[in-house]
Amino acid sequence: MNTFIISQRVFFLFLLLGLGACQQKNKDLDTDVSIEEIHVNDFDEHAIAYKDFVYAYHFVPLETTDSCLVGNVLGVEVTEERIFILDDKDKLWVFDTDGKYVGRIGTQGPGPEEYSHASKFYVNESKGHIGILDLTSNRVFRYTLDNKFINQIRFEFDLACTGVVTVNNGETVLLLSSNSKQEKYNYAAYDESDFSLISYQIPFRILGEEGCSNPMLLAHNAGASSLALAMNSDTIYQWKENRLQPAFLVEGGLKHITAEALMEKTPHDCATAVGIRLSREDGYSMGVQELYATDRYWCLEYPSKDMTLFVDWEQGEKRMLRPEKATILSTFSFGATSTTNTSLIRCLSVGDMEFIKEDLKDNNHPEFHELYGRLTEDSNPVIGVLDYGKLFK
Repeated sequence: MNTFIISQRVFFLFLLLGLGACQQKNKDLDTDVSIEEIHVNDFDEHAIAYKDFVYAYHFVPLETTDSCLVGNVLGVEVTEERIFILDDKDKLWVFDTDGKYVGRIGTQGPGPEEYSHASKFYVNESKGHIGILDLTSNRVFRYTLDNKFINQIRFEFDLACTGVVTVNNGETVLLLSSNSKQEKYNYAAYDESDFSLISYQIPFRILGEEGCSNPMLLAHNAGASSLALAMNSDTIYQWKENRLQPAFLVEGGLKHITAEALMEKTPHDCATAVGIRLSREDGYSMGVQELYATDRYWCLEYPSKDMTLFVDWEQGEKRMLRPEKATILSTFSFGATSTTNTSLIRCLSVGDMEFIKEDLKDNNHPEFHELYGRLTEDSNPVIGVLDYGKLFK
C-alpha cells in the first residue's frame, strides 16, 4: 500500500537516465548491477480486446449516507477487509469490501490524538495500523485499523512530502524529505516502528533559476514489492540491501533523456514541463509515468506512446499485454489509484462513471444495470477493481 515521490537532480541522472546497456558498474554502490530491459514494442503482439479488458473489472459503489459524503478523493488503499478513502476535507473514510460505510480513522482538531491536516496516509497491514501524515505539524499519527489511537511521532525538521511508501513488509517507510544537507528534496528511508532515519536515497537537484519543483507521485507497491521511479526517467529502481538500485530499463525506441538535454531546456519551473518539451520537440521518451507493482504483476504507463502495459512475472516468465483501446478504465495517471497483490484499485467519481457508461453498456458488462440503477449525482465514488488474474486468463 504504497507511494513514492521523487524530484529531480542532475548530478544523479547518470544513474536514472540513459542506461543503454543491460550490465553496468554502479559507482555509488560499488557493485555490478544487472538491468533488465523491457521493450515496449513487444507488447504490440499482445493486445487484449477491450471487451475482455472491461470484463476483468468488478465495481463496488460506496454507500452514501447523511454522515458519509466523500469529497474529492486524494488517496485510496484496500486491504482484505476494508477500503480506505482520503478526501480533500481531511477525512479518512472506511468502508467494508462490499462498499458499506464503517466509519472514519482519526479526528481533525487541536487535541493530542488529533491531526491538523491529513496530507497522506499509508496502511501497514502486516502490523495492523494506519499512519496519517500531517505535514503542517511535521507529525505522523498512527491508529489501529479499527480507529484506536496508538501514538504520534514528531519530526525535528520540515517534511516535504506528497506521498509515502512502505516496503519490506511494512518495516520501512520512504518519503520525500527536506532535511538533507546536500539537496532540498530527497527520498529518506525510515524505520516504521519509530521513524528513525535509516538513510537518504538518491538526492535530486531541482533544475531552474529558482530551484522550483513539482514533486509527483510516481510509484505504488503491494506485498513485498518495492519499486520506484524518477521523473522523466525510463529506469525502474528496486529496494535492495537498504538502498534503491536501478533494476529495469523501459525501451520504447525513443532517446533517453540525459542531463545535457535537460540543461539545454532550462530554466523552467516544473520538472515535468521540460520532459514534455524534449518529447515533443526532440524525440525523447517522457519516461515511465505510473507504476503499480505487486509480487507478481505490474501495470505501467508509457505516455510517449500513449500505452498502458501489464506484465505477469509468474515463475520468472514475463507475460505481457496491453488494452487495445485507451479510456478512463485503461489510463491511470489521473484520480486515485493503488494496487493490492491481486487487483488494481481505481476510485471513480460519478463523473468518471458517466464517461464509461456507454463502454460498459456496449460491452454488456454484467454489473451495468445494477450499477447505474443506484448511482445519482450525489453518490459517493465507485471502486473499480481490475482483477489481474482475469486479465491474464
